[in-house]
Amino acid sequence: MKNLGNRIRSLRKEKKITLRELGTNLNISFSLLAMYERGERVPPLDKLNLLADFFKVTTDYLIGKSKIRNFPETDLRYHYDDNLISELIYIPVINRINSSETIIAEENVINYRILNKNEIDKKKCLFYMRVEDDSMIDSRIKPDSLILVNRQTIFRNGDICVLLFNQRTFIRKLYIVEEQLVLQADNPNYEPIITLKNQALVIGKVVKIELDL
Repeated sequence: MKNLGNRIRSLRKEKKITLRELGTNLNISFSLLAMYERGERVPPLDKLNLLADFFKVTTDYLIGKSKIRNFPETDLRYHYDDNLISELIYIPVINRINSSETIIAEENVINYRILNKNEIDKKKCLFYMRVEDDSMIDSRIKPDSLILVNRQTIFRNGDICVLLFNQRTFIRKLYIVEEQLVLQADNPNYEPIITLKNQALVIGKVVKIELDL
């Protein structure tokens, strides 16, 4: 992620330290930090927090969501609430799905979005994925929108799910008809896909749709 890498590099140069010195301070390898700075990888939440704490900035500033480095100390009582912050949770945004085992692998995470714990079921295992086509447009799932997905393999007929089929990722309404699985788009320009149940891998169920304005 380019913004993140640029901000890490800029903050590091302000402190006048090398990548190796930064790595020593944070116990992160030089090569991994170099990939962060080049935008080739996105740090997982624990390392993102380490970087933010070291540079005394917010994680939102690091990932480019805010231009404010940190809350001014004199205004903390107005802007910052420890109880509120402790209720926030970072949900990874995934750019690809290769298999059910590596969905949230570090190399697949392109960003994080913040939700309040009260907004979600704590039992769910969630990730975001950006939509690339208009196959589900009539379900209000538009290109470039984000879908929040709960990792699960159990679904009911008509649920909108994310699945792997023929080494491709699909977002479809799923139906079981005898031993067959029907992948139904919500756009008349797309034909339904019919296959055997064991030929497709259900990754999870869509639980929320978001669109950045």
